[in-house]
Amino acid sequence: MKHYISELTMHNSSNLKKIRENKEIFTLFICPDGQYQIVNNTLYKYTFPNCKSTIIKNYIANYTLLSTETEILDTKKAYWGLATEHITKEIKRSIFTIHPKSQTSFVIESCEGNIIDYYFESPHHSQQKTLKDDISSLLSYLK
Repeated sequence: MKHYISELTMHNSSNLKKIRENKEIFTLFICPDGQYQIVNNTLYKYTFPNCKSTIIKNYIANYTLLSTETEILDTKKAYWGLATEHITKEIKRSIFTIHPKSQTSFVIESCEGNIIDYYFESPHHSQQKTLKDDISSLLSYLK
């Protein structure tokens, strides 16, 4: 699940260098009928359903948490091809965690050298104390 802190801006991420970082690269295909991604040699389409979301004001101090609990990459249905007219974008993900077994991470996605998204990623729901503790710890590196 993706969790956003609405007041968080990425002015300075130099403190993130003090914690564990993993990097991933994936290719996004943008077609007239939607966006696609290849996962484990299978092509899947992004969907943007009416998702279940949560907003919690003052989640941590004056920070507002915005959480989405719906996966947007539909891995239930595989596709066999792309439209001939499509744009290919390489997306780089930097994934920061405090320790190797941490289930919550801070993710920065970039394309062509520009940050396009940043969020906390976790299997924990917004109401779980574990998520709040993890986000609080990660936020200390983002200040």
